[in-house]
Amino acid sequence: MEQECVLWLKQYMECECVTERLRTVRPQVKVSSHRSDGITKLHCLVYGFYPQTVVVKWMRNRRDVVLSDEVNKVLPNPDGTYQTRVTIAMEGPAGEEERYSCSVDHSSLEEILYVTLEPKTIGKSWHIGIVFAIFVISIALFVIQWKSN
Repeated sequence: MEQECVLWLKQYMECECVTERLRTVRPQVKVSSHRSDGITKLHCLVYGFYPQTVVVKWMRNRRDVVLSDEVNKVLPNPDGTYQTRVTIAMEGPAGEEERYSCSVDHSSLEEILYVTLEPKTIGKSWHIGIVFAIFVISIALFVIQWKSN
């Protein structure tokens, strides 16, 4: 039993290692921005990927490589996958960030993945809501004044 169990255990461990080396999990990517004092920070969060090796870069017009402002580490997740975040800071007028994209190169991908910042629609929705509220209040005040006459 000592020899047979040890032999089976060794074979199982070798098989597990080979299977783990062949496993790949496609990364998830989220791009976000934050603007403060005329500086926009662009964040590219890449998570849920396996194996650990990944190349994440910021690109401008998909050509020029933009260097990150901070040293980025690939960190483990509890589920055995990995994550990293690459952040750049840029000065200039708002709206320039739409020219930037985060490129992700990983062994699970057939080609390099480019993810751009989604245009923010919250500000536009907020303005439409205000205009609508003013319109409704104006009508309500008109009806109240008309009924009082």
